[in-house]
Amino acid sequence: MAADKTTMKAPAKKADKAEVSLEEQLVQKQTDLLEAKKSHRAGELVNPRVITGYRKDVARILTQINAEKVKESK
Repeated sequence: MAADKTTMKAPAKKADKAEVSLEEQLVQKQTDLLEAKKSHRAGELVNPRVITGYRKDVARILTQINAEKVKESK
């Protein structure tokens, strides 16, 4: 029985899963932003306002990540 306890991993916390999901979203939005900037420089982007939207989305996600870190530290 003692061997079973040492080999078992602790279940992931709900906050950890949410943080991983937010980090995945952050990477995706940053990639989208980079692609939109490249398209804009090349003159292919039809609506350049999407760049502003991506920037705001990245900021919102970063705010959520930082809020969770503060909440965990308390």
